[in-house]
Amino acid sequence: MVERGEYDRAIVYATEKLAGKKNKKTKHIQSLQEAFLKINQKDLNHIAYLNGPSNPEKWEEILTIADKIQRRQDRIAPFLPLISKDGYVGHFDMVDAYAIKTTARDGAAAFYHAEGKSLLEMSKTEGNKFFARNAFDLLQKAGAIKENYSDSRLLMLEAKELGKVYIQVVVENKSLGYVPEDLERNLLSMNLSKADSRWRKHYLGKTENIEPDYQAVLELSEIQISPERESIREHTDEKRVKDGWTYKKGPKGKVLKDSSGNKIKVDKFKKVRAYVTEIHRQKSTQVNGQLKLIDLTNSALRSSRPLVVEAYFEDWASTFTGDRRAVCDKDHNRLKNIPRSFPHDFDMILDASGKLKEAFIDELYEIHI
Repeated sequence: MVERGEYDRAIVYATEKLAGKKNKKTKHIQSLQEAFLKINQKDLNHIAYLNGPSNPEKWEEILTIADKIQRRQDRIAPFLPLISKDGYVGHFDMVDAYAIKTTARDGAAAFYHAEGKSLLEMSKTEGNKFFARNAFDLLQKAGAIKENYSDSRLLMLEAKELGKVYIQVVVENKSLGYVPEDLERNLLSMNLSKADSRWRKHYLGKTENIEPDYQAVLELSEIQISPERESIREHTDEKRVKDGWTYKKGPKGKVLKDSSGNKIKVDKFKKVRAYVTEIHRQKSTQVNGQLKLIDLTNSALRSSRPLVVEAYFEDWASTFTGDRRAVCDKDHNRLKNIPRSFPHDFDMILDASGKLKEAFIDELYEIHI
């Protein structure tokens, strides 16, 4: 493994071989020593090459390398001093990885803080919300690398407000037919929090304290209500059912017995029928509309997406004459004298409007702003 340059793998293998053994082999200690020396030196050379003071954007990479060195040394430390059964003493020069990590952590946090603060200022100057969002990410990174670094938390709150867009939701009725007043009220009762995110806030109607960036229009274009349809169908169900038992007989009519001398019984079957009358009722309401997203900075249509939902009513009722046992499972589940009454047009419209609200919110959430 050492010859192939697989130093960390060699260290894991060697420490596993050495663990719990009193008579340690010299070759294992020497292999571990060689692998440790080479990989640590390789990592230190890489850190020197990255040169954090001159390239502050590299501090996080240096922190990652120093953390690898720390974990590697922590794996070996419990075995020290390492002495083989032949008296060979392993030599391991430990690096002060903690000091490297501290310097790298300070440098990385300072770098991301400075970059985030600079972007935040640019966002204020240019009114660019994406600069504020990127600033938030950088400041959050600074705070993650070094907890609550400087004023990162305060600046993040500022960036969060600057990067947020406010979307005013309105409902417009463009359908030519009659639309119940309750329908619009029902649509305006939608739960917009499902479409909210860190960078988006939705609200209904007008609010004096908020200047919207976008307007999301739920445009109602058409409501189609199908006629009430009822159909009656008659059919016959047949089934073979058990009808008692008889003794099993041989070719000459003699009753057969099992190995214990008991007469063998067999089930008797017969065919039964049921004459089924089936009533089927159907009714549907389709509501068509679209979601329009308007950029209020220039009144441009940013996005337009069709919305089509349907509320569907269906019920069955089945009656029969004949043998109940013949009725199939499907008809059995529908056994009743009459189906449910057709719902009122208004109730179906309200049902469809509930589905329209959910479709609108889902589509709104999918729009990238």
